[in-house]
Amino acid sequence: MKLKALLASAFLITGVFVAPAVASEKPIVTSFTFTPLEVDLLGSNTNVTFNLVVSHPSGIANTNTYVTLKNNLNDTLGTFLTRVEKDPAAKNVTFAGSLTIPRDINTGVYSISVAEVMNNSSAGYSYSTGTISAGTVRTLVGATSGLIIRSDGVLNYNFPTIVGPSYDSFTSKTFLDPIKYNSLKTPIWKVGETFDPASSFELQVPSLPMILTSLSPTVCPVVGKSLNLIKEGLCSFTVSTAKTNDYLATSITQSVTITAARIKPTLVVSKISNQTTSDLPKSISLSPVFSSTEGYIQPTTLTPGVCFASLFFVRILAGGTCTLTYRTAETASFLASDLYTVTFDVSKDGQPLPVPTPVVTPTPTATAKPVIKKTITCIKGTKTVKRTAVSPKCPTGYKVKK
Repeated sequence: MKLKALLASAFLITGVFVAPAVASEKPIVTSFTFTPLEVDLLGSNTNVTFNLVVSHPSGIANTNTYVTLKNNLNDTLGTFLTRVEKDPAAKNVTFAGSLTIPRDINTGVYSISVAEVMNNSSAGYSYSTGTISAGTVRTLVGATSGLIIRSDGVLNYNFPTIVGPSYDSFTSKTFLDPIKYNSLKTPIWKVGETFDPASSFELQVPSLPMILTSLSPTVCPVVGKSLNLIKEGLCSFTVSTAKTNDYLATSITQSVTITAARIKPTLVVSKISNQTTSDLPKSISLSPVFSSTEGYIQPTTLTPGVCFASLFFVRILAGGTCTLTYRTAETASFLASDLYTVTFDVSKDGQPLPVPTPVVTPTPTATAKPVIKKTITCIKGTKTVKRTAVSPKCPTGYKVKK
């Protein structure tokens, strides 16, 4: 009652009643469909119907709207969609229309958009839906929405089914998996190597097989799904996908220079004299191992309980055999080196280390189960016999005496 009195007083004083604020709403697209989803120019019917439903509490202002179809060649078609409901205050309004596709138009995927629809101004405001686009209607890669127009079943869609190569940083490319396909992963174009195109070219349509063709078979023939780089010289090749009823063929040609094979570095590793356990722990100097590919090589310790090493020293902790290894890593110019192993003994007072006596652990022998026999008594009339066995049975005609 107090609230009503206050509102009445405010009205008497100002002569104006201010209604409570109401949030403004945009008109909402309830649904937008078209049928059929595909048209064949050689088919019996090329007519497409459209149905758009828009809602707003105050109703819809439009009496019609316009639908536009456009392909990647900028071929454009369009038609008006007419309002079905006659009531201007109807909250849910349907716009319908149809379009006959000309039989001489280009095949392809045509995007579909509808001009904006406004709500009634009686709401005190006019908002727009914005341009309305068709949603996803199929799973065909690159053509999940829009109208597909074929000719005799063939779409001839000009879609990049392959993207690459990733090692070419001079051209702009968009990969679905940019982590896998990046310019830092450069193939090794040297004799004796192989090149797998799947490492540098991405299939945008996974269902299509990638085709590798060598244009220089004496330098880089195709073996399986890879190029074998067998000779120095210019290697030209193509990576492609074949034409299908959906997609045009896609082909990418590359030319690279194959240079001399990578070589394996040779390391010079010095022997290390045997040591004793006196004054442990202690450090002894190492002759550093140098490689033209990596510089000084850090040794790897295989016996950390006995020793550990740095570039120039080895720290001895306990008696035993100390084992160190050296190896250079593979690079784009060199192969990995062989594994070089150097060992030395750390013994007590210079005496040979005792060889542990092998401990023989007998293999458990299965214990045979004892054979248990039993005796039964069999009767036949006045005759009685006994039978003893693991599973004794009475003779024919006899019964077990109970």
